Amino acid sequence: MKNLTVMLLLLVLIFGGLWLVWEWGFCRFYVAPDTMAIIIAKDGEPLPAGQILANEKQKGVREQVLGEGRHFLNPYYFEHKFMPMTVIPAGKVGIVTAKVGQDLPPGEFLAEAGQKGIQKRVLGPGKYRLNPVGYQIDVMDAISIPIGFAGVVTSLAGDKAPEGQFAGPNQKGIRSDILQPGLYYANPKQFKIDVLEVGLNQVSLLGKAGGAVITKGQIASQSETMNKLQFKVLENQMQQRNDYLAQNADIQMAQPQQAAPAEGEKRDSAFQLWSRSAPGRNAAAQRARPNAPPQAPGKPARPNEPNPPASATFVLNQFVEFPSRDGFEISLDMTVEFELLPTQLATLFRNYGDLPAVVDKIIMPQILSISRMKGSAYRATDFIVGEGREKFQNDLTLTLKKSLEEKNITIHNALIRHVNVPEQILDPIQQAGVAIEQDLTNKEKQNTARKQAELNTEQSLIEQRGAQVAQEV
Repeated sequence: MKNLTVMLLLLVLIFGGLWLVWEWGFCRFYVAPDTMAIIIAKDGEPLPAGQILANEKQKGVREQVLGEGRHFLNPYYFEHKFMPMTVIPAGKVGIVTAKVGQDLPPGEFLAEAGQKGIQKRVLGPGKYRLNPVGYQIDVMDAISIPIGFAGVVTSLAGDKAPEGQFAGPNQKGIRSDILQPGLYYANPKQFKIDVLEVGLNQVSLLGKAGGAVITKGQIASQSETMNKLQFKVLENQMQQRNDYLAQNADIQMAQPQQAAPAEGEKRDSAFQLWSRSAPGRNAAAQRARPNAPPQAPGKPARPNEPNPPASATFVLNQFVEFPSRDGFEISLDMTVEFELLPTQLATLFRNYGDLPAVVDKIIMPQILSISRMKGSAYRATDFIVGEGREKFQNDLTLTLKKSLEEKNITIHNALIRHVNVPEQILDPIQQAGVAIEQDLTNKEKQNTARKQAELNTEQSLIEQRGAQVAQEV
């Protein structure tokens, strides 16, 4: 009995040792950090047609992967293959395309969990173990909306929203809710986000010599990652605006460093987009704002830090010109300060489009129409002398406010900086003014001479009295 027990114990030790050798010597494998193991079953039921990932009883690539750590699998039944995990860094988003699951319903192109296709749910920054045989992950930039901007969201999936209405939760179209400045991990396949400037902007017209629309640009933050994301967002915005300009004859890209127009030559009014506060504001923008304070020095850009998007000049084939009541041609140098409120931004974008389209379709036509209507009621001399110019400016501002308020655009001021009138009427008025000033100068000279003569007489009398007093003493 004792010998039998010893023999059984020896057998257990032998088989236990062989098992340990087998398990730890042949079945054991280790998955390193930031790595995953793809498991391939060598035995089991064959996969049905169209199925690419196997379950526990099927032969082929298993859907579930193994994470980092120690694992044991029988090498006769399984193979494993090491692959790196998917790492999504900060400021990025992962778009998942599932190659497995149920087919999408007709008309749908975004998939829910368990469906085949581009997934609605996105992956934020982090590490993920998704089987690359069944899932494809495309890493893209997240959306970072800079300060001074707001995001208008257009849903690309769902049933089409009714004409003239905002899209609901499961509808395709522009949504009423806007995105405030910040970082958003949105699915670019599901949502299109357009950034527009909010707050105060300017349309600065220089008569027949061009003009500018002054808007906000990227305001640098302390995070280099955020700066890069915002740079890309604004760069994409500028590209979309260039595409709009290429399709419209009334608004076009201006050639850089245009030569100044000859005297009396007409040139289209222009508007220019640049950053008010970004260090990379170009010299052309500063020249268009001669009274603007100099840019405060900022921290020097690091070698890998992007500069704000370069300024681009856009030309409108219009300028403010109208006949006066007495038939003279008048053109204006004026600045119109307008504001796009965040609460109205979605409505403006749905009705008209991006900022260039708003300026082209709404603001400039109203400026031109109201300026001509109001200005034609004044004589040319009213813009030069008297209170006519101030009255015209106040009337123009009030009418623009009322007209554009109905279109969800707030007008703060319409400032007339200079009125260009024909030389044949300006020169006589200037000559008359010079003559009046010359006459006043001559009169002052005469008064000065008379006062000097009286002073000389008084000084002579004082000297005589002094001599008399000296003799009496």
